[in-house]
Amino acid sequence: MYAGWDGVSAAAPTVQLGVGSVNVTAPISTGGNFVARAGGDISISNSITALGDLTLGAGGNVNIVAQANPIIVSAGNDIKVSGVNFQVGSSGATQATMVTAGHDLIPAIIRIRR
Repeated sequence: MYAGWDGVSAAAPTVQLGVGSVNVTAPISTGGNFVARAGGDISISNSITALGDLTLGAGGNVNIVAQANPIIVSAGNDIKVSGVNFQVGSSGATQATMVTAGHDLIPAIIRIRR
């Protein structure tokens, strides 16, 4: 998923800083890698499962916030996150969880809030 794509290359897409956002509001599951890049923010309010690498890259913030349902962000390999701020949070009795299969969680900045 690319939000704010500059339109130059489909083979090696890049996004424009400050342009476009990715909002994950429904479950996503893939048998391979998952990539979401945005020139603005990435907001996740539902679960993402990738059997390969999971990469989230934002020119703004990456927010994972559980509201009505628990959120699980999981990868068979590495989880890589880059952005201005990386926040994982929940409201009420719900949980936001990040899981890797014995590999690495590679964040830029982590802020965990409840």
